Amino acid sequence: MRKRTLHSALRFCRSKPATWLSVIGLLAVMSAVHSAGPPHVTKLSGQIDKDTVWSGRVEVSNHVSVAAGVTLVIKPGTRVAFADGVGLSVHGQLLAEGTEDKPITLVPLGKLRPDAWRGVVLAPRSHATAGGLPEGSRLSGCHIAGALEGLSIIASAASPHRVVACRFEKCERIGVRVEATSDVVVEGCQITHCGHVERRPSGAIHVSHSRHCRIVDNVIEDCAAYGVQLYESSDNTVQGNTIKGIGGRSRKPDGMGISLDTGSNRNLVLSNKVSGMNYMCLYIGNSAENLIIDNELRNSPDGLGMSGPKSTRNIIRSNRIYGSWWGQIYFTSRAHDNLVQDLIVSGGDAGITMWYAGPNTFENCEFRGCGPIAFLGGVKVTFRRCKIQLGRGNDDLWTEFEPDCTLIDCNVRKDHIDFSKGTTKNSQIVFKRTFVVIVVDEATGKPVPGASVTATVTGKKPLAVTTDSVGRARLELFEGTVGKDRGFEASGSYEVVVKANGFAPAQPLSIEPTSPITTLRVSLKPQ
Repeated sequence: MRKRTLHSALRFCRSKPATWLSVIGLLAVMSAVHSAGPPHVTKLSGQIDKDTVWSGRVEVSNHVSVAAGVTLVIKPGTRVAFADGVGLSVHGQLLAEGTEDKPITLVPLGKLRPDAWRGVVLAPRSHATAGGLPEGSRLSGCHIAGALEGLSIIASAASPHRVVACRFEKCERIGVRVEATSDVVVEGCQITHCGHVERRPSGAIHVSHSRHCRIVDNVIEDCAAYGVQLYESSDNTVQGNTIKGIGGRSRKPDGMGISLDTGSNRNLVLSNKVSGMNYMCLYIGNSAENLIIDNELRNSPDGLGMSGPKSTRNIIRSNRIYGSWWGQIYFTSRAHDNLVQDLIVSGGDAGITMWYAGPNTFENCEFRGCGPIAFLGGVKVTFRRCKIQLGRGNDDLWTEFEPDCTLIDCNVRKDHIDFSKGTTKNSQIVFKRTFVVIVVDEATGKPVPGASVTATVTGKKPLAVTTDSVGRARLELFEGTVGKDRGFEASGSYEVVVKANGFAPAQPLSIEPTSPITTLRVSLKPQ
C-alpha cells in the first residue's frame, strides 16, 4: 500500500513540479506514522530492589514486590495492567501521583471485572540503612479497578500515607482497606461498585485496628455491605463524606453507611450525608465516647442505631434524620449513658425504638410527622425539652413490658400514651417541669448568689439547689405520672423555702407543678 502511494505521488510531481516540496513533507509525515507502530509495552514481574520509575504502558505478568528502602515512582499517564491473580506489594515507598489530564490507571489485563487481580498492598518495613521511619506513600489521580481489594495499607512502619482524589471501581471485596496502622489520609476519592454482601470484611472503606486516620470528603456510591466501617479503631475522623446506595442481603443487618463497631472509641463522625441504605445509615456497636455531629441521614429503613453494653458515653448532636420507614433511632442491647441533643427527626414508623437499653438522655430534640416513640422491654430514658409533632397514629408514646421514662418540659400529651397488654401494672411515665427561682436583694435589687432553695412535696424527698452567680436556681419538680389502666395522677403543691446568709428567710412559696407560670422572683431582706 505504501509503495503504490509513493509511485502515485512521484507521477503527480513530474506533472506539477511546484508541489514537489509539499509532497516531500507529506511523505515525511507518512513515514513517521508508519514507523511509530504500536505503543511500547514494558513487561515486569518479580522483586524491585532499587529505585524504579514506571511510565507509558506496563504489563505485570507475575506478582511484583518493592523491597524495603526502595521507591517506586509511577509517572502521570501511565497505564499498568495486571495478569489474573497477581498484584503489587510495596514494602518501601510508592509515589503514584497522576493528574486530572493524565491519570494513572491500574487495571486487569483484558476485560474489567471484579477480583481479576489482587490489588495494591502498602506494607512498609523499616530499613536498616534508613534513619527512623521511612516516608509514607502518596497516591493521587489514580484509577484502580477490577481488583480483589483496590488498595490495602497494612501494618505500616512509615510516616503518614496519603490517598487523594483517586477513583476505585469494581473491587470485589474492599475499595480501600486500612489495617493495624495510623495517620492514613483518604480524601476526595470516588468509590463505586465495591464490596460483596457475602464476603467479610467488605465495602468501600474498611478501617481496622487503626488510629488517627482521616476519611474525608469522599463520594461513595452503589457499594455493598458498608460505606465506611471502623472496627476496633479509635481516635479517627470521618468527615464530609457523601454515601449513597449501600446494598445488602434482604432482611439482613448489613448495608450500612457508617459503622463504628466493636471497640471503635473516641472517633469524630462529622457532617456526612448518608442515604439509600439497605439497612441503616449510621451504626454504633459496642463503642464508646464517639462524637456524632451534624450528619444528615436519609431514606433508609433505619436512621441511627446503637447496641451493646459497651456503647456508652457517646454524644450525638445536631443530626438530621429524614424518611426512615422502620425506625429513625434504634437503641438496644443495654446501650447506656448516651446523650442525644438537638436532633431533628422527620417521618418514619417510629421516632425512636428502644429495646432493653438505658439509661440514655435526649435533649432539645424534635420529632416531626413520624410514628410514636416506642419502648420495649426494660428501657430507662430521660427526655428534656423535646417536641413531638406526630403524623402517624394517635399515640405519642407506646410502651411494652416495664419502661422507666421521665419527660421533663416535653409536649407529650398525657392522654396519648398507649400501654400494651404486655406492660406491667407497675409501669409508669413520669412528667416533670422546670421552674426558675430568681433571688434578689430587696434593698438593692441585685442578685443573691449562693442562696439555698429547697422544694418539698408530700411523698417525695426534698429537692435542694443553690442559686448561681446571677441569683438563679432551677428546680425540676415532679408533675405527676401516667400508668397502665389509669390516667394522669398529679402531684401536690410544692412548698419552696429560700435562705441566704446575711438575709432574713423569705416567706415559703407554693408552686403548683401544672401552673403555666414557671419563673418566680423572691426578694430577701438584709439582716
